This record gives sequence, C-alpha cells and structure tokens, in this order.
Amino acid sequence: MNSILIKLAFVLLVTSPEQEKQADILIQSIRDFGGSHADSPVYLFVSNTADAPCKSINYQNTFIIPLDINDSLPEYLFLEKVFACAQAENLLKGKAENLVWIDVDALVLNEPDEFYLDKDKRIAIRPVNLRNNVGLLADKPTNLYWQKIYDYTGLKAVNVPVVETLVENEKVRSYLNCATFSIRPELGILNEWKDLFLLLINDKEYQDKACTTFNQKLFLHQAVLSAVVVSRINVNEIQWFSQKAGYPLHHHNQLAANKRVMQLNDLESVIYEKLWDSPGGIQGVIKVDEPLISWLNKADTTGNYAEVKYAIEQSIGWAIEKDFEAMYKLWADDLFHFWLTSGSKIIGLDNFKKHSEVWKDPGFRGTRYEFRDLRIMFSGSGDVAWYSCFLDDCGSFNGEESCLENVFQTGVLEKRDGHWVHVLMHGSYPIDKIPENYVRQFYSNLFKNSDETK
Repeated sequence: MNSILIKLAFVLLVTSPEQEKQADILIQSIRDFGGSHADSPVYLFVSNTADAPCKSINYQNTFIIPLDINDSLPEYLFLEKVFACAQAENLLKGKAENLVWIDVDALVLNEPDEFYLDKDKRIAIRPVNLRNNVGLLADKPTNLYWQKIYDYTGLKAVNVPVVETLVENEKVRSYLNCATFSIRPELGILNEWKDLFLLLINDKEYQDKACTTFNQKLFLHQAVLSAVVVSRINVNEIQWFSQKAGYPLHHHNQLAANKRVMQLNDLESVIYEKLWDSPGGIQGVIKVDEPLISWLNKADTTGNYAEVKYAIEQSIGWAIEKDFEAMYKLWADDLFHFWLTSGSKIIGLDNFKKHSEVWKDPGFRGTRYEFRDLRIMFSGSGDVAWYSCFLDDCGSFNGEESCLENVFQTGVLEKRDGHWVHVLMHGSYPIDKIPENYVRQFYSNLFKNSDETK
C-alpha cells in the first residue's frame, strides 16, 4: 500500500436531527478513544440539509457532505445508506486504505484496530445477528428472493459460503451485517452494491412476487451487499470481526454466554441502536467502569445527565441571582434535607421554604461555587439519579465573603412530571477533614474537659 494513503477513513450518514446528535457523540468517541486512529478523517453525509444540516458538529478533520441522490428515486429502506457508501467509495478511492462505514448509533471505545485490514484482506465484517426470516438456510433450496440476487451476481447457491448467525446460531448462506464494516475503496464493491440495489427496488415483478414481506424489504440492502461481496471476494480475503468490533449491544442479553462480552470497556466498537434512549441506557445492560461511566453520562443522548447536573448545580448556584421561585422548583414536595449540623434537618418543601426565609435578607447573596468529582448514576428505570461530589459554596453577608469548602455532598433526584427534583440532599465532612474552625466551634468543650481531667 502507498504509505501516503489515509489508514482509516470513517464514513457516516445523518438523515434526521436525532441522528445528528448520535453522529456528534460517535465522532467524539472516535476522537477521545480512537488511539492512533483518533484523528482519522470523518466523512459525514447529510441527506436532510433542512432539518439536520449537522451545523452542530464541529470537529477537526470532519467533512460534511450533501448526499448526492436523485429526488425522483422511489423511497426505499436504507436507500440513502447505500448511496452514501457508493459516494464515499468514489471520494476515497486512491486516498484511503480502508473505508470504514459505521452507523451513527455506534461508539468507538478503544483503538479500533480490527477496522484496519491486513495486507491479504479486502473487507472486515461479521455475519448478521439474526436471520429474521430473510437469510437463506444452508440446508434449504434457493427461494425467489435470493435467486434473483444470485442471478445478477453470477452466483450459484451451493457455492455460496455458509456463515452462522450471531444470536440464533443458524447456518445460512453468506448473509453479512452492514451496521459497520471496513473495505478497500479501490475495489468498487460499494458502487456495484448501489447499482444492483437500484435494479432490484425498481424491478416491479421482483418486489411484487419475491420481496414481499417487511423484513425482506428492510434487509434487502444487506442481502445484496452479501451477494456482491461473495461474488468479488474470496472467503480467505475476509477479515472476520471478533466480538470486540461492532459488538451488538442491543442483543447482549440474547447472546450465548461464550459470545457475551461482560464489560463495555473491553470493546473496540459497539452498536447500541435504541439502547441509549431506553430506561437505564447502556449502563443498564452491561458492566461499565471509568472512564467510560463519566463519558457516557456526559454524552447521554436522552439529555437526562445534563438536566440532572443542572438541577444539582442550581440547588447551590441559585443564590447568586437569588431566584427563590426557580430554586423551589428544584425540590420535591416530600424532600429530605440534612446539611452539616443537626439543626439543618428539613422534611418537606413547606418547611424548606420557611428555612429559606433567612436567605431573603438583602445583605446576603451567593458569590461563587464549585462542584468537584461530580459522579452521577441512574437507576435501571432511568427516572432516579444519585450523585456525590465535593462542594465549595461561597456567599457574602453585608459585603463580607465566607465559604464552605470541600463539603462532601450527596443527593438523590427523581424525575417527576418531566422534571428532575431533589428528594434528598446531605452534606458532611469526612471525619479526618473537618475544618479547624468547626472543630473549635463545636468541639472545644471536649478538649477543655479533657485537659481539666489530666
């Protein structure tokens, strides 16, 4: 290979505002965890420039490209994806060693070495997760659906290699998953894929008699790619993904124990589909350790992390503007508040409002605050969050500032009527970190009594 070629070029497609947000997070994951490939170019194709122009995406070496597709073409599932792959192949031919297609509902979590093809390999890919009543069982005769595809690609079913579906362990004629794959762009395979896909979706007889079910239409693009790959690439030229690459997290609980990866941190790349927006998100499915816990929370597509973080910060920060009504909305009616001293125990919002009267003194105002080591976790249901942090909270009274520093703060929030509210907040000091002024204020008698008995 020419040493000046790009080693990996990532290719993505965005068709909606939701996918724009997913693409942003995916690119961030490449930049943060991609190792030696972190700065690889990303080619982001956009089909809906009005609703999802991807103006929010601003990363170096990322190129936003309008999808070149004829409006007169019939609407068909995954047509835009096929066109994006073909357009990217034309763009990267002679420029990149490896074209890496990756759906936007994916993440890169470690250096993605399995995307980089060995010298004698032409594609890196995996078999499908499920047959979905589309894949041709190895011991069954060819049906109309597959026969037409094989006719166009010059294949005989008996010569098509057999693979095993990941989840069901069913043996089928080569049927490949195209959520993510890596391929040599100079082969022209992706343009052949587009050409054959167009032939089949415009073949009325085929659509009416052979491609009749929803799943057959949904996965036609995948079936066509599988046949084109087999017709152009020998089995020994395929670099099969291990479980570390393109791991189907959405099927995690369906996988046999010997195929299941137990910790997210061990994976190079993952497909999550709708998991992130489901209760509990990714962390409700698989074990996750730092630094991924914090990274996932900050990147959360549901917006819950950002909303909870804001509620935590404004439970202290409200005092700068002294917006009492906004502050009260951050608390549940049945709140429990227990701060540094015994007299700070408060139960219920009405009592909290009475307690807050002292802060209405014109001489008082918050001045600054800082949360350090803030860790936020979510329940499996996704509607309860708990956190811990170290807090500095400073305010002034009649122009004289005083601060609480390094308070160990914990709390619990619940999502009620669409809003996150505190149901519990507690502040304390570790026993070996109590500030000297508090020791003198609250424990001086203990030392005095001890000295008198000596």
